[in-house]
Amino acid sequence: MLNKLMILTMLSIFNCRIATPFLIVKEPIKEPEKILIVSITYAKTEEKSEKNKSFWKNVNSIKDNIKENSGLIGISISKKIFGNEAWTMTVWETEEDLENFIVSKRHSQAIDESEEALATSKFARLKMKHKDIPLPWDEAVKILAEQKSRFKTYYED
Repeated sequence: MLNKLMILTMLSIFNCRIATPFLIVKEPIKEPEKILIVSITYAKTEEKSEKNKSFWKNVNSIKDNIKENSGLIGISISKKIFGNEAWTMTVWETEEDLENFIVSKRHSQAIDESEEALATSKFARLKMKHKDIPLPWDEAVKILAEQKSRFKTYYED
């Protein structure tokens, strides 16, 4: 019985995620009904790849410099404690602000340098009211896990 309990405990630890608190970079106008753009990403890196170092270096570089981006409201990052899976959640004032970040020189460089380390990735965008921000991590992870394609927009233009 003790061995089964130890095995179950170890399995649950290996499936645990940790997350940074949602860091508010810029407080939007205090309008609870204001619509904001939420971007959620998921990345799973290759097992034991030398390219993984570049991926995590770029993740940290983007995180450290993210405040420079116009229109960013906040950010949180989640990672499996033991594993090679990570999620990001960013909140933006407008779709244009998010697009400007995606095509920025620093983000484009990070993608180019890290792409080979990725085993898989998924992206989602949602519109949410300011009063509902941030999206709970369990819900964000579920949204990405249920996607059939790599990218999904959960709103109509």
